[in-house]
Amino acid sequence: MSIMRLDLNETQYQDISSIDVPAWFKERMKCGIEVIDNTFGGQEEPGFVRSSVVAMHGDPGTGKTTLLLQLLNSFAIRKYKAAYIATEEHIWQMKQTCDRILVKNGHLRNTSVLENILTDIKKYDVVMIDSISGVSSKKTNKTGIPLQDYCITKICGAAKAHKTTVFINVHNTKNKKMKGSTMLAHAVDTVCELTVSEETKGMREKDVELNVYKNRFGPTLNTDLFQGNRGYDFNTVVAPKEKPTAKPVTKKKIDVQEEELRGVVKSLLRKTFNVDHAVKCKSIGNKPRANYVFSKLQQAKVIEKVVTPGTGNKFTYRFIK
Repeated sequence: MSIMRLDLNETQYQDISSIDVPAWFKERMKCGIEVIDNTFGGQEEPGFVRSSVVAMHGDPGTGKTTLLLQLLNSFAIRKYKAAYIATEEHIWQMKQTCDRILVKNGHLRNTSVLENILTDIKKYDVVMIDSISGVSSKKTNKTGIPLQDYCITKICGAAKAHKTTVFINVHNTKNKKMKGSTMLAHAVDTVCELTVSEETKGMREKDVELNVYKNRFGPTLNTDLFQGNRGYDFNTVVAPKEKPTAKPVTKKKIDVQEEELRGVVKSLLRKTFNVDHAVKCKSIGNKPRANYVFSKLQQAKVIEKVVTPGTGNKFTYRFIK
């Protein structure tokens, strides 16, 4: 079992009103890209807290490296000492990527040795580590998840000690979860995920959702980004996708569906049907049988969905007169 050891100094109990927060901890490091600063810090306090650690994960091809390189460039333009540590790709390959996405500022190096990374954290204001899977240590024989937990603990401790903001690229598992133990998500301050929309997967120009779902220093938000051949275009706002118009269902098809699903359809023969009390049935395709019937009856304009006031997401179905 892994234990977080972030080298926090032990304190005595203090009255909340008497606790003094140092000025540097209140300051925000802004990368200068408004949508990014607002997403991670909020509109009232945009930017990143010094010493914070951000884990960014996503499937291959979602643009994690691209986004981190563009952040490196932006921080460096604003006179922060910014470094990018590539543990898996040669810096020649990284340089070609930088040329393509017009990144010209910041420092870039290859190393996979944890002790070198900890030294760099002392020297820089911002450090990008791409990725944590490639990091090893000369001071432990641990491998796999225990090694990753060891490295994360040391990196978080160094970030706090030296007031350095650290971004960590983390791979996804086959199940589209962040790779590693649960300790990783607990140890870092912020966790975000990049996801390419289904409509633009495999395309050169992509709509990408940046989902910040853990954030100790700001809100948890979803932000839509646009990624092209030159990287992310932060001046482009991705328009909300309109839902496709449902194709009309013929009476013949409805009859067939009702025949196949008559057991469930009978439960709809009331004026109002509460979804919370839906009959549990076997699934059809990737949908529960009840939901399948509801969607077909909506397409046929037999029933409509009505949100129950004051209940949040609860809703009911009722027949259309």
